[in-house]
Amino acid sequence: MGPAPLKDIISHLEKTYCESIGIEYNYIRNPQRVSWIRENIELANRPKFTDEEKRIIFNMLNRATSFEQFLQKKFVGQKRFSIEGGEALIPALHALVQRGSRLGVKEIIVGMAHRGRLNVLGNIFKKQFKEIFSEFEGKEYEEYDADKEFDGDVKYHLGFSNEVITESGEPVHLTLSPNPSHLEAVDPVVQGIARAKIDNYLKDEKAILPILIHGDAAIAAQGIVYEVLQMSQLDGYRTGGTIHIVINNQVGFTTNYLDARSSTYCTDVGKTTLCPVFHVNGDDIEAVVQTILIAFEYRQKFGMDVFIDLLCYRKYGHNEGDEPKFTQPKLYDLIANHPNPREIYLKQIIEEGIIKQDEADQIITKFGETLEKNLAASKKMKKLEVMQFLKDTWKDLSPAGPNDFDQSPDTSFDKEKLVELAKKFNTLPEDKTFFRKLKKLMNDRLKMIEADGLDWAMGELLAYATLLEEGFDVRISGQDCERGTFSHRHAVLKTEDSEEEYLPLNHLSDKQGDFSIYNSLLSEYAVLGFDYGYAFASPQSLTVWEAQFGDFFNGAQILIDQFLSSAEDKWRTMNGLVMYLPHGYEGMGSEHSSGRMERFLQLCAEDNMQVCNITTPANFFHLLRRQMHRNFRKPLIVFTPKKLLRYPKAKSKMDELAMKVPSPGESISEVEIAEWLVADGDYVEKDQVIAEVDSDKATLELPAEVAGVITLKAEEGDAVAVGDVICLIDTEAEPPVKKEEPKKEEATAVPVAKAEEKEAIVAAPEPASKKPVSSGAEKNYADGHASPAAKKKMTEEGVSANQIQGSGKNGRITKQDVVGAMSAGFPAESAAGWGGTRDTEHKKMSVLRRKVAERLVGVKNETAMLTTFNELNMKPIMDMRTKYKEVFKENHGVGLGFMSFFTKAVTEALHMFPTVNAQIDGKEMVVHHYADIGIAVSSPKGLMVPVVRNAEQMSLAEIEAEIKRLAIKARDGKITIDEMQGGTFTITNGGVFGSMMSTPIINPPQSAILGMHNIVQRPMAVNGEVQILPMMYLALSYDHRIIDGKESVSFLVKVKEMLENPENMIFGGKSPAEILLGL
Repeated sequence: MGPAPLKDIISHLEKTYCESIGIEYNYIRNPQRVSWIRENIELANRPKFTDEEKRIIFNMLNRATSFEQFLQKKFVGQKRFSIEGGEALIPALHALVQRGSRLGVKEIIVGMAHRGRLNVLGNIFKKQFKEIFSEFEGKEYEEYDADKEFDGDVKYHLGFSNEVITESGEPVHLTLSPNPSHLEAVDPVVQGIARAKIDNYLKDEKAILPILIHGDAAIAAQGIVYEVLQMSQLDGYRTGGTIHIVINNQVGFTTNYLDARSSTYCTDVGKTTLCPVFHVNGDDIEAVVQTILIAFEYRQKFGMDVFIDLLCYRKYGHNEGDEPKFTQPKLYDLIANHPNPREIYLKQIIEEGIIKQDEADQIITKFGETLEKNLAASKKMKKLEVMQFLKDTWKDLSPAGPNDFDQSPDTSFDKEKLVELAKKFNTLPEDKTFFRKLKKLMNDRLKMIEADGLDWAMGELLAYATLLEEGFDVRISGQDCERGTFSHRHAVLKTEDSEEEYLPLNHLSDKQGDFSIYNSLLSEYAVLGFDYGYAFASPQSLTVWEAQFGDFFNGAQILIDQFLSSAEDKWRTMNGLVMYLPHGYEGMGSEHSSGRMERFLQLCAEDNMQVCNITTPANFFHLLRRQMHRNFRKPLIVFTPKKLLRYPKAKSKMDELAMKVPSPGESISEVEIAEWLVADGDYVEKDQVIAEVDSDKATLELPAEVAGVITLKAEEGDAVAVGDVICLIDTEAEPPVKKEEPKKEEATAVPVAKAEEKEAIVAAPEPASKKPVSSGAEKNYADGHASPAAKKKMTEEGVSANQIQGSGKNGRITKQDVVGAMSAGFPAESAAGWGGTRDTEHKKMSVLRRKVAERLVGVKNETAMLTTFNELNMKPIMDMRTKYKEVFKENHGVGLGFMSFFTKAVTEALHMFPTVNAQIDGKEMVVHHYADIGIAVSSPKGLMVPVVRNAEQMSLAEIEAEIKRLAIKARDGKITIDEMQGGTFTITNGGVFGSMMSTPIINPPQSAILGMHNIVQRPMAVNGEVQILPMMYLALSYDHRIIDGKESVSFLVKVKEMLENPENMIFGGKSPAEILLGL
């Protein structure tokens, strides 16, 4: 205001500072910030909203009030942690979202505790009310994943993400972080999520807005608030300012505010970092909305935190079933007689002529009807649908199943490229001056490369370099991590003259990912939480938190217990944070020796995280690369060494990091190079299949990790250990120049045949030695090579490779080529005769054949295997198949075979005789309460046993479909390790080869196997008469160490009874009459 009488000046200042809004800011030392606050407060001494804006405020206030009253009425006595008394929060947040969208905010990340959370979810985040109501009704959660149960959490802890369209038409993505009951623990997590998103928005801090909603008791007492504030302006952790809103209901559970803090205000912690603090009366709705908009504009302009102390009350006790008058009788007498904020504001806008009572009543009634409709809809919902937090961010990754840890992706890297990268990040730029000891360190590392003996730091830095080269980002933070507590890493180099920072890992190539590393403030709790949040929002970044010493992790124990180890099970969230904990008993006393491995092992359950103690640089290299190359994310806790950092015997060679045989499964140590699909010196593309390898369980395809020219280091037929180097790929080599296609009239020197002759040449080519070749043609590695499916078809049809013209890439023979040749009537080669000689031939046994042989001998030597026999009348099943096979196939799309009946009969018998479904594990007997049935399948490469999982839960059609799928994959060499592991019982059918009787051998570690045989028409005595019946001998081999004779015989008799009375399978193994009579 301009010149005015003193009384007017005093009156103006009283209205500005002494009514509904109070502000603390004179301690701020920046004149620009002080002037901006003064101008914005004193020039707008009362909020000025249009009539339409006031209607919107009332509508949001009504939604907040009606929602709580509806829950109170419909779900009596249930906890919801009502916002009643602080309903002003809802119209304030709504106004903030609307204003933010107009000023360039793209995403808002919110962290808050339980108070008012459901209201915020429904009215701000637009979570469907029917979903919220379903959570009150105690329904089960939908399945998280077929292999993993989802335990869930209370409704006011779950996270949520949604995109809302604002009144301006602009979308804003809203994220509410999941949080535990530990108050304020979510604060650093929100900051980390926000920072990750800022980094993804090209460092635009104004596009991402973090909001933290506190309670008055928690913000004053929880030390994590102070830790998070102290990191708010640090380079590695700043987020452009956070808006802090305190729901100050003047009581903490049952504790009066005078007993909850020593400071005057609960928000006094904000003054430590010179943040402005607004105090606003929660009954003055327009003042609250005005305050949050001023706070937002301050944050956008200065990039600083700002606090809002929303002075309000709590209508009920700590929860709706708690009696508050035990501890605050006077306060709750006042609250009981106090009008709610909606009543106060409605009275105001009616007096202002903004709205009429009947119009307000209609608004209230209409929203009540909306809630009723959602309640009705919620009752029709069978299960709770829990939206995955940050679902879009994680769409390319899947939850890990129980078998995913048995396999590792190929984490090796081209050796020559490794050497090149190592030289790059250890070569100092010539235009900068560095400390002499630093120059010596870099020179020593270059010598280390030449000597081919990599220490721990080199293995670690090479892991980062290769991931960066592949496009991943890497972020590391922790106390002194830039140099490393033990002066080993030196990821940040400083010039001697100006202390300019130089990060060698950011100077590898133009297309690399971003490498960032930050020395943190002296905090574990806040920094670990921040990095956990960063990993939440950036799954394609390797995010690492390093403790200064391993035992310092317990300063962040809440984060480890409530987030790291349990979040996926509670909240359906994945997280790939890596923790480095330096560990080692080295005679330096009790402090800093132990990283407490035992505590992390105690936290391990249901594949929730990975705990690793490694001893070589190569281990570390592959461990870090595996973390990013898996198709899922799990927290990784690494106990890093101290003494081993420089220990001469703890070094690795480059070959240990180079391209090797990947591990196809936990129990597989050796594979055989079945066939190279490329030739030495060929140029290969990344992910191109370069070889097929046989293991003792399956044939696997080996893709190229990078593009370049390949040098083969192993021959076809070689048996190589997992981890051996089998090839090198030169990534510097240029791809071959594609030759121009010759003009048609110059295409070949061979005379063009007539149409019918041309077809004959394609359908029935001459042997390879007589094939006409165009003048410009070159022999390629794939000429005459057949795909696995083609090989199988050629074996079945008796066709050799030199009889087929390949149409696949580079002349490779496909299955369609074989089918085409046979359909044209091309004769198969005649079988070779004896020849009249006495020659012998030595053939190498395949890995699969050798392993099967070893296991067969092992079973004979290591088990007490016995076999019991019975015979089975197949007529009832054959009659049923004859009657229903056509309609069965029509309805289910799969034929009705015998194996589904046998599988179903076995599952029922296993239920009655569970010991047959058990196995020996040391001194214990492991009994499986599910039936994973292995089905023995003969393949061109030998015997395979794919597993039908949870067969006890399947119908006949489902069993038939699964057996068909697995059999086709096995015979085509496409079966995976996962599909053959973990069976509890096996069925083998020698009858397909005509076997009348056999003694099947147990498939360890299982304890029993059922043998089926040929069906033969035999005369049988039936009721004193001879009938010709289709009969089959059954054989059950079992381990007598665990299965007694009575159980084995009774089991086989039960299988026989089930198969001779197939209708009983519908009734759990009993006859319909027994079920009816309750027998």
